Amino acid sequence: MYAKYVRRGRKKYGPYYYKSIRTPEGKVKNIYLGKEKPKKGFNAKDRKNLVKLVLVFLFISFFLLGFSFTGKFLGTFYTVPVNITFNRSSEFVWSPETQGEITSLKVSGFFSGNGTAKIFLKTPDKKLLVLDTKSVSSPGVSVHPGITGFVIKLPENKTKPNFTAENQTIQPLFKKEVDQKGADRFQMTIESPLHSLYNSSLIYFNVSVTLNNATCVYSLDNTANKTMKNDTDRHFYSLENLSDGYHSVVFYCNNSFLQNHTQASFITDTQPPDIAFVSPSPLNEFFINNTYVQWNYSSSENLSFCILSINQTNYTKPATQNFCYFNLTLKSNQTYCLTGFASDTAGNWNQTETVCINVFYIKPEPELSVVWKSPENNSVTNKNWIYWEFEVNKKPSNCTLLIASFNYTMNINDTVCFFNLTNLSDNLYQGNVSVEFPETNLTLQTPSCSVVLPKNFTIPQNLSFSLLLLPPTPENHSVLQEPNLTLSLTSNFNLSSCSLLFNQTRIKMNL
Repeated sequence: MYAKYVRRGRKKYGPYYYKSIRTPEGKVKNIYLGKEKPKKGFNAKDRKNLVKLVLVFLFISFFLLGFSFTGKFLGTFYTVPVNITFNRSSEFVWSPETQGEITSLKVSGFFSGNGTAKIFLKTPDKKLLVLDTKSVSSPGVSVHPGITGFVIKLPENKTKPNFTAENQTIQPLFKKEVDQKGADRFQMTIESPLHSLYNSSLIYFNVSVTLNNATCVYSLDNTANKTMKNDTDRHFYSLENLSDGYHSVVFYCNNSFLQNHTQASFITDTQPPDIAFVSPSPLNEFFINNTYVQWNYSSSENLSFCILSINQTNYTKPATQNFCYFNLTLKSNQTYCLTGFASDTAGNWNQTETVCINVFYIKPEPELSVVWKSPENNSVTNKNWIYWEFEVNKKPSNCTLLIASFNYTMNINDTVCFFNLTNLSDNLYQGNVSVEFPETNLTLQTPSCSVVLPKNFTIPQNLSFSLLLLPPTPENHSVLQEPNLTLSLTSNFNLSSCSLLFNQTRIKMNL
């Protein structure tokens, strides 16, 4: 309560008593109380003339009310909790213990139910409406209605129990607030959708709450709320034909007293990835001269898993970003038909075209070489036959000896080819050899080898020789004092070999 004075010219008027209240719009409003300072308390002689305060609660149908009244009555402050439950139309009256002037009254609390409730301030001849629950648009939300600065004054003559007030019908100050402490008293769990990627346009919204008689709604991408169906503590809704892309959903749940909310985000991707072979290229009917083949197919988006099907055999591996790589060793001289499969990160699958290739493999051949063993090139022989022999570094399938215009098929032992050419007359014999190998049609032409059989060649019948003894020269049938004996044999023509028969043992001599 405040007091102020008013000056008009040189005169001062007052004091004027008033008190300040705050309106629903947040403005401060002064309420005039009169020129006389209100008395504190009361005296016994005024008691019979004072107004009796009665709060009347009128309930229609089922209703639950839990209000707390705070007021100042004749200098005494009261705080009275009222918790009432009615299942039919009823009236409940509460009266303060004392009578007198009301300087303030505040009502706060919650209400719920299928009906309505009204609260009146009543005297013997008048009734003021304090609260009508119809004016609250969302029952179940914690509501704090309040009336402040509501003043009832006795008439000057105090002969009749009557009163005046600022307004005959008081509009309470409603403020809808979420009970944050209440939000901690029940939990909301999103079962679907999770913070994930979905490959379906059908999305299930499932929420479970630890709250009885709850009502849940959802808002998808900031659109209007939609009520969810429920089965006890589970609330659900199925949404079809949802577009691809990023989505955000907020779930709101409340019952008569409490409210909570939670949200989730998810992505839908219903389109399969585009995939195509990159290598080898070209693909269809491609001949690969190698049994080790690298397969590679790719997509314009990141892939998750890859499957390569080759002649109905599947090879699997994780993708590398937007690529699928397979390195395989295939059998030679076979045809393979292949199809690539891949899934994107949402689980959508797609496949490439089917391609067929022929695989063959030619093992690199070592460089072929020939080593002549017989006869010695450009040699001379005194025999009427020549033994031809050479070796190659790979087993041949056929060896042919070519001399003049004649072909002779040679014998083969592993990598050695040989042939004995007999009944020869004196002449020059130049041989060439053709070698074939089983895996290919390759033919190796060997270098030529020449052998001369001299004309009019006769084998000598008599050989003249001389026995030369190193000093001291022993006589015939003599005994040598030294263990070494040197014999020398000479002839009137070139010799190819010499041997000495000594005590029935043939000893090869040096030339």
